[in-house]
Amino acid sequence: MTEDEGGRRKRPVRRETRYPRRLVASVSEDTAAAIERAADEAGVAVAAVVRECIEHGLPRFRERHRGRRRRRTGR
Repeated sequence: MTEDEGGRRKRPVRRETRYPRRLVASVSEDTAAAIERAADEAGVAVAAVVRECIEHGLPRFRERHRGRRRRRTGR
């Protein structure tokens, strides 16, 4: 977060979609092993394989939801 002139916090501009280190990937052990094997065979990082999975929209690979928590009004 960078500070604006008014002291207001401004969100930094996102240049390209960089996936966070912590990706929610609730996959089974054997799937994880398969991904690691695929990464090894292709000679790329596991993260790259996971990124591909996300881009192709595999349901288990989702970016962690980073929404603002809604404050409940009225008690």
